[in-house]
Amino acid sequence: MFSRYMELKIEARAVVPLFDGCLVAGYRVKNEINAEYFQSKSTVTDEKISRWQKMVNQWTKETIEVLSATFVSAVESYNFRDAQASPLVAAGTNLRWNGVINQLEARIGKLNQYRSEIGALPAMLVVCRDVINQIGQENETSIKN
Repeated sequence: MFSRYMELKIEARAVVPLFDGCLVAGYRVKNEINAEYFQSKSTVTDEKISRWQKMVNQWTKETIEVLSATFVSAVESYNFRDAQASPLVAAGTNLRWNGVINQLEARIGKLNQYRSEIGALPAMLVVCRDVINQIGQENETSIKN
């Protein structure tokens, strides 16, 4: 369930479409890498692995930007980036391709987890850290972070 330490900068109902966009982009990267890999399994080159890793890194960077705009704390972004990839390797597959795909799948899984937890929240949950103080009917207020 959603951790009480996970605080949002925006409304929960606005987060789900943002995360959906990131998830779709992640699945597209996965599909593109897999299609290319399975088309020519025997010719996986260093250049292909490097390009695939760059695709994953670009998607990760873009998703972290969304997470940073969503969560008050950077912890969720780090948890996403450092999601634990499966150590399992399918027999007869390239280990380096498998590593790229497992890393991508772990991050997609973490993002899906965040999306599910936030999607279950009340629609108006927003956390603000500013404290606004106004004493009586005075025109002056102070804001503290």
